[in-house]
Amino acid sequence: MHTDDSLDPLADIARVIEHAYQAGEIEPLAATLATVDSALNRPSARTVYVHLLPDGVAFFVNTFSGKGRQLLWNPYAALCFYWRKIEQQTVVEGRCEVLDEPTADLLWRKRPRESALVAKALDATPDPTDDENLAERLASTRQRYSFEHPPRPDQWQGYRLLPERVEFWSAGWDRARYRQVYQRESGGGWQVTRQPP
Repeated sequence: MHTDDSLDPLADIARVIEHAYQAGEIEPLAATLATVDSALNRPSARTVYVHLLPDGVAFFVNTFSGKGRQLLWNPYAALCFYWRKIEQQTVVEGRCEVLDEPTADLLWRKRPRESALVAKALDATPDPTDDENLAERLASTRQRYSFEHPPRPDQWQGYRLLPERVEFWSAGWDRARYRQVYQRESGGGWQVTRQPP
């Protein structure tokens, strides 16, 4: 175990993602977001798309969804990446903070256009169970924003997960690989340990 102020696990994540891109991974920026439902005291997980920032990992959630409510109640979360083609997994754990509006809008414009169109159509659909109405709204939204990226709907909130613990693991054919764990120290550096698989 040792501490090193020069270590940067976020830069390491960026390198692994680039490796995954080069290996032909279809969605290397997809990760499982785990939060806690404080009302039921149970874990909750689903896949989100992320953006790497110099100081954290950003993602979007609908403030009216389960994830939106859970992060409001308990701002601690974890993101788990798994890249099958390179047999590597990375887990990032920490506290989430709301992104400022300019940063959220900038990242929203980098979101795949189809995903942004669906979010905008859902924003205009009063009844989420009305599939026919949603299809009409989506068609209308596509027509309205035929040559531009739709703006971020009010209820779509950007979050930045500030890493406190980052874990790297390479599977390999026998999976007998140690995990490398970075733990944030109070002074800002990282403590590094190896743990069994």
